[in-house]
Amino acid sequence: MKLPTRWVLSSPEGPYEVAIHPLTRQWWKTLCAMPHAVFVVRLRLDVALQTALVAEDLHHGCTTLATELRQREKILGTTAVARRDLRIRYVSEVDKPADEVPDGAELPAAVASIDARRARLTGTG
Repeated sequence: MKLPTRWVLSSPEGPYEVAIHPLTRQWWKTLCAMPHAVFVVRLRLDVALQTALVAEDLHHGCTTLATELRQREKILGTTAVARRDLRIRYVSEVDKPADEVPDGAELPAAVASIDARRARLTGTG
């Protein structure tokens, strides 16, 4: 999902456009690069874009929104602590459980076959 290039804001004098701050662009790029962002951005696009607006205001000097941004980033799982609290865990191919390895695929040397263990414990193998 792409971030708009400009925001249209309202004021007593009427609507006006502002360019997106480079730090907000970097924040969005970082969010979209996270592995779980595929689900977050697709399912909660409204929250992600609203959070980008909060980040935009913060990058333009509105420091009163820092706590709001922190809370929203926690919901999006942008930090390691937030991902832990949300129980988001990145798993590499080597860490996949044996039941997720396709049939016929070789298990890494450090992973024992669950079928071999069952056979050994039950005495059927």
